[in-house]
Amino acid sequence: MIALLFGLALADSGCLTPPSGDTLAVAWVSPVTKRVGARAYVDVVPVVPLRQADFTTVGELVHGVGQRRNKTTPNKPYKVTIFEVDPRILCRPVEGVEPGERVAEVPACESVRTRGKTDGSGCFESSDLSVFRIRWRDASARGFCILPATRFIDEGAG
Repeated sequence: MIALLFGLALADSGCLTPPSGDTLAVAWVSPVTKRVGARAYVDVVPVVPLRQADFTTVGELVHGVGQRRNKTTPNKPYKVTIFEVDPRILCRPVEGVEPGERVAEVPACESVRTRGKTDGSGCFESSDLSVFRIRWRDASARGFCILPATRFIDEGAG
């Protein structure tokens, strides 16, 4: 199942490059205890660039997706939730753009509040990973896979 999701993922080549294809594997990195409601948005990054970043510790992974300021190993455990989504339902947190307005074919989100930094274009990135946003109910519509962050890292090593 995981291999299928990774195989279906498409690389994201930059902040303003929209994801393409029929499906895209995206990952939400969060503390194990973090829960969200069906209408809540989660910040996700495409799986292929996340794997290519080659993080070696949970601290690097969590820092790399903008969840922590430093790379030290967090005291609490983290998980990686992988979704297979239609890339057309992703939005992008963009500063100074009206919600729904399209920036390089990707609509701006209702709220810009997110972690990470902008690259000067107003798009949010974290460690050179483009950050997208999606409602939980939309992301989970096709199912999802939850891995401990340590296993996600271990499976990518080698």
